[in-house]
Amino acid sequence: GGGVAPTITAPNANTLNVVLGSSRTVINWDSFHVSAADAVNFHFNLNSDIVLNKSPTAVTIDAGGHVTGTITGGATGGNIWFYSPQGVVISPGAVMTAGSFVFARGDLTALADGDFVNALNPLTFLRAASDSLLQMDGITAATSASISATGDVVLTANSGDLAATTVLAAGSATVKAATGSVTVSEVTANGGAATVTAPAGSVTVGALSGSANAVATASTGVTVTTATATSGDIKLTAPAVSLGSGDAGGDILLASTTGGATVTGHATAGDDVEITATTGAVNAGGATLTSNGAGADDGHVLASSTGGAVTVGTATTKGTGAAKGDVTLSAATTAALGAGSSTRDIKLMAPTATLTAGTAIRG
Repeated sequence: GGGVAPTITAPNANTLNVVLGSSRTVINWDSFHVSAADAVNFHFNLNSDIVLNKSPTAVTIDAGGHVTGTITGGATGGNIWFYSPQGVVISPGAVMTAGSFVFARGDLTALADGDFVNALNPLTFLRAASDSLLQMDGITAATSASISATGDVVLTANSGDLAATTVLAAGSATVKAATGSVTVSEVTANGGAATVTAPAGSVTVGALSGSANAVATASTGVTVTTATATSGDIKLTAPAVSLGSGDAGGDILLASTTGGATVTGHATAGDDVEITATTGAVNAGGATLTSNGAGADDGHVLASSTGGAVTVGTATTKGTGAAKGDVTLSAATTAALGAGSSTRDIKLMAPTATLTAGTAIRG
């Protein structure tokens, strides 16, 4: 262990009470599996206190299992963290309450107890020793979570909204709220796709990153501050979509069906950039849209609205040979491009079209 040794008692065959005596505690379990009707109750002095539970086998909380954190006085609180080389499985129906939860996968030898206890920033220290990590303030009975032995992370809510701070995966990362909305600060998949869906709500992600595709789909709206798809595509699809900035090895595809499509920063793709809106406007007046033309065919930039206006700050295509592509703005009302540069054509198609500055090379 680390810090002051905890006091662990078993008042009955189904309950463990763990009383923690310091601000940080490490407990090395032979295994950590809470079965149905079993309970592990952690008692902290302060809400800022942390217990790190290390297990050589997968951390498993079955449906009906209880893991609780309380602070002096009986209020819910404290921070319950888990660390295992085999990952974690939290089943729907598990009851987990505390100030926050962190689940991490990593090599037990990479995380020394004393170093964790003395770390200036324990979360940063834990993340550095982990290849996969889930951080959440709360876990409802509708929530299921898993980190596989190979680092794939799945976080779902069968009902209601789903909120998390960090979803970090060595493999792929999948986040879904079946009936509500998803709010996540970070979703990172270092070995696959990062996918966030809300078929009956909205998706809000601070940073969405996949080594393959980075995908967000929702029934009401998608808002992503930054998106990265190292070798794949960025795909945002919803009635209204908004992207701060994005970088993709493949395509960047934003599609809004009834609302607007917005880009506020840059969208830089190895292949195509397509920002489309059906009935709303394309709002990218302060954005820079760039196709580097790294694909096998024409690398183009398209901003299109079949029912509204299109505004783009800067649009550029850089492909050569077969990868030469057009810059195209198509709108039902007005199309305005601040600056355009194309290795093929610049096309503005709308009842009213404005090009402030442009250079096109056809050949």
